[in-house]
Amino acid sequence: MAGYTILTILVLCLAISVFPALAENTPLGSYIVTEIRDEAGALIKHSDLSRITATIDGLNISGSAGCNQYKATIAMKDGAITISAPAATLKYCQPEVMKEESQYLKNLEKIVHYKIIDDNLLLFDAENHPVISFTRYEEKESVPFPYDTPFILTRIFRDDQLKYAFLALKTLIEFHPDGTFTGNGGCNEFSGTYNLTANTITFNPVTITKKACNKSRLNQEQSLLDIMKGTLRYEIRNDQVILMNDAGVVVAEWKEYDTP
Repeated sequence: MAGYTILTILVLCLAISVFPALAENTPLGSYIVTEIRDEAGALIKHSDLSRITATIDGLNISGSAGCNQYKATIAMKDGAITISAPAATLKYCQPEVMKEESQYLKNLEKIVHYKIIDDNLLLFDAENHPVISFTRYEEKESVPFPYDTPFILTRIFRDDQLKYAFLALKTLIEFHPDGTFTGNGGCNEFSGTYNLTANTITFNPVTITKKACNKSRLNQEQSLLDIMKGTLRYEIRNDQVILMNDAGVVVAEWKEYDTP
């Protein structure tokens, strides 16, 4: 019994001395991308890089490259890191998304060392350029859908890119637990019904008034109506509702609105 106890203590001491250091010095865990740089060192900019994810388990790196799922083997030691050519699925998404994805997957193969700063993981190429930056992401419990809460439109997808909405127009929406929604497009009042799942929302045909307003109001309102058709993915992030299309591209962002 004494021998067993001594052996147990020795094993525990070894685990305490080795594994904390391993956890602190290796980038194990789940991350979302915050920056990607191209061959010239320029930032790749688009609406939402956070759909590019990576989970590192010590043997593999895998996740979403923005459109397709990918996986590659990984080897790490003393800050050095090697990643094999990623294998990925073959879906096609919007050109901007595919451009980001291609650069991300290409950059993975260039990585030679990494640095961990707080919750951030930086991956460097052979010329010591940080070509991919991540921040740690932890799965959280599902957030209740914010019923009976007014939201104001902050960004909207139009002219093939996500643009800031005209906040002064007060484009508002409110979802009700009976499956109806109401709002104001910046000019006209609108309403309709929707169907909700754990991560998708389906808008049924929208009913809207027919007031005449200036061009900027009507343009933003029409862009919103173009988006609110069929099924979209959604995420609840703090005080925001984020709507995305099938390709994972953000098409509308709403922020909780404090009524005066």
